[in-house]
Amino acid sequence: MNRIMTSTRIAVLLLLIALVPRCGGDRNPGAPGARAVSGFIDLTGAGFRSTPVRLNGQWEFYWLKLLSPEDFKKPGLISAPSYLDIPRTWSGYLLNGAPLPGAGHGTLRLRVRFPEKPGTLGIKLNEVLLAGKLWVDGKLIGEIGRVGTTAGDMVSQRRVGVYYFTPDRGEFDIILQVSNYHYLKGGVKSPVEIGAAEVIQGARDRNMAFNLFLFGSLFIMALYHLGLFIYRRGDLTLLYFGVFCLFFSMRSLHTGEIALTAFFPGFPWQLMLRWEIILVYFSGLVALLFYRSMYPREIAAAPVRAFLWLCVIFSGVVAIADPRLSSHTLAPYFFFLVLAISYIIYGLVRAALRRRENAALFLFAFTFIALTAFNDILRSVDLLRTVQMIHFGYFFFIIFLPFIISRRFSGSLNTVEKQSRKLADAVDAYVREIVVREKAEESLKLYRENLEELVRSRTSELRQANLDLENEIRERKRAEEELLKAGKLESLGVFAGGIAHDFNNILTAIIGNISMAAKMKPGNENYLATLMEAEKASLRARELTGQLLTFARGGAPIKKLTSLKSIITDTAAFALSGSTVVVNHEIDENLWNAEVDPGQISQVIHNLVINAVQAMPGGGAITLKAANHVSAPSPLSGPDQKSYVLITVSDTGPGIDVEHLGKIFAPYFTTKPEGTGLGLAIAYSVIKKHGGHIEVRSNPGSGTTFVIYLPASARTAHRPDTERKSPAVSAGRVLVMDDDERVLHITRMMLEHMGVESAEARNGDQAITMYREAMEAGAPFDILIMDLTIAGGMGGKEAVAKILAIDPGAKAIVSSGYSNDPIMADYRDFGFIDVLAKPFTYDDLRAALSRVMERVRT
Repeated sequence: MNRIMTSTRIAVLLLLIALVPRCGGDRNPGAPGARAVSGFIDLTGAGFRSTPVRLNGQWEFYWLKLLSPEDFKKPGLISAPSYLDIPRTWSGYLLNGAPLPGAGHGTLRLRVRFPEKPGTLGIKLNEVLLAGKLWVDGKLIGEIGRVGTTAGDMVSQRRVGVYYFTPDRGEFDIILQVSNYHYLKGGVKSPVEIGAAEVIQGARDRNMAFNLFLFGSLFIMALYHLGLFIYRRGDLTLLYFGVFCLFFSMRSLHTGEIALTAFFPGFPWQLMLRWEIILVYFSGLVALLFYRSMYPREIAAAPVRAFLWLCVIFSGVVAIADPRLSSHTLAPYFFFLVLAISYIIYGLVRAALRRRENAALFLFAFTFIALTAFNDILRSVDLLRTVQMIHFGYFFFIIFLPFIISRRFSGSLNTVEKQSRKLADAVDAYVREIVVREKAEESLKLYRENLEELVRSRTSELRQANLDLENEIRERKRAEEELLKAGKLESLGVFAGGIAHDFNNILTAIIGNISMAAKMKPGNENYLATLMEAEKASLRARELTGQLLTFARGGAPIKKLTSLKSIITDTAAFALSGSTVVVNHEIDENLWNAEVDPGQISQVIHNLVINAVQAMPGGGAITLKAANHVSAPSPLSGPDQKSYVLITVSDTGPGIDVEHLGKIFAPYFTTKPEGTGLGLAIAYSVIKKHGGHIEVRSNPGSGTTFVIYLPASARTAHRPDTERKSPAVSAGRVLVMDDDERVLHITRMMLEHMGVESAEARNGDQAITMYREAMEAGAPFDILIMDLTIAGGMGGKEAVAKILAIDPGAKAIVSSGYSNDPIMADYRDFGFIDVLAKPFTYDDLRAALSRVMERVRT
């Protein structure tokens, strides 16, 4: 393979070296320093007798004037000239501060100095857009089309003009009238060349021979591949490549020496222009189809179909529209052509990276023609002043591509030969197998008499082996189940021990404070503070049960707008009580709020802080940071979420081993003998349910950092309930449904203290009956508080649906100790107007009633 690639590179290099002289031809740059300045060029030192010389530089330019040599002899008739750099079109040229249009006419003049008596000279007009009339030394020597001052006066023609003359002296004028009212741009697009007559004619003949050679080669290549396609209709690459060659062969008649008008001078220029543009349009399409047929996985069908319709639309405009309008379609088409070429290169790069057959060679060949195409596109819009290169790109591409296709076909033939050899080997092996089978059959004849006994014996052995295997599988499965059960019981025991430890601490605080309050007199100044401490411990127990339910059943969080600052600081203080670890807070003063479940987020912070403390048994430092974050990290989902609250918990512990980083969020995974392996699993579950993201960063010996992203909210959070005054309650009658007498008793006491009349129901059926009777008596209940789960009876979900059927305006609050129940998070979807999670405080109940009444009023 390397030898083939090396040979290919050498061949391509030699081809390019061979093409360099051809790329020169009539494009010779002329003598060093021979450039026109202010309408004059000195060629006394130029080698015009050996090579054509370009008359590049500043020509005098007279806009909207068709001047003859006689006009320049009349004094006062000619105003001061402008100067136009040739070769270039006048389109966009700034004259008196304004850009010139493409349509118009003008006169160019250049004073040329040769040695005395230079002999017979030749001058060549390579590309005049779109009609020209030439005088040399005061004599009219040639015309291309017919110049005019309007579209009706002029006759356009596209051809290369070569004219010969013998000047009477060494210094003379060249005057060239140019007009264009039929094309996008006007002027002299390619260099004007001058030299000895035999030099100009020789260059013309060589270039024409090259153009005809290119046309013939491409045309024969097209016929060859189209002929192959007739016999191999399943291979579309042959069809596309044949059409590709055909288009390029026709295109070669319009470039270089423009052989079409050289042999057919009267060929209609409108037809020629339309033909040339349509060939340009469909050449790119055929190239795209060709590579699509070669690499369908890398070049998709949709872009090809889109480009096909673009070519049809553009070609339709060219076919029926005025030629000038047709030429205006080139610029937008070139934009799409650049996209198509870039897409082909992209597809070939992908194919090469995937090691598709011959993809690297196709990429190399197409890149060459792409560069020549880009050169001609930039040249056509006057961004480059180079020669036309596309026909040399065609030649290289067409020469190189058959080599690739031949290599492809030879590969197929090699495959066929290999398969043939394999088939022959398989036949030989089959013959040998037949011989072996014949011998085996002869041997089997010897066992036929004892076959039944042999089968019975082997069947008995197999049955016994199957029984032994089944017994072994059952024993292994039983052992695995026992081992798994023992592992779960061990994990559950560790987990239960941790939970019992937490609850015992909380119960100690509750029982201790209540017993102390019982010992105090009501007037004691510490009486109320002691009861409030017991209440705080009870609320902590409520949070712990909610967190256990969240992890045990994966319940959705009950979100509310919350300020995260107090949650972070309070939770860290609680977790670090009695610890030797130092905590540093770096919390943004303008920290955004978030829609979160405060209890669940508090549990996340608590778990992370406890983990950090346990990682530093000898003491250390924990840094808690919270800041606003406006660019979402890549792991987050949700295209509409742009703002996040970024929380980091860092410690100075020993860090986490690399092999453990991918497992730390897995349930029951722990590296601590006393750990449950559930803390980080709970944290991960909670953050994901809040639409956020949690990740860990750690290097052994340099500490650990946990990073949390929580979606931020632009709304402003109220102060915590403990810091703001309890709202007023104006509810009239409240129906409470619960199957626990203790809950009914304390709820009734709270409502009585608020001055609210209440009634009690033990199940859903009783609540429906009481609600209906109250409505019929003209004293309906204003609010219902309904427990979700009733032992042996109808719960709140079914009951509220039936009450709403009786009274669509009923206002029900859902209450449950199962805070992870989906109804608690999406209560509105089930007909409830608010939510009250158990256990609840006096202020929680009062706040829920006030929210309901506020919604009723608004």
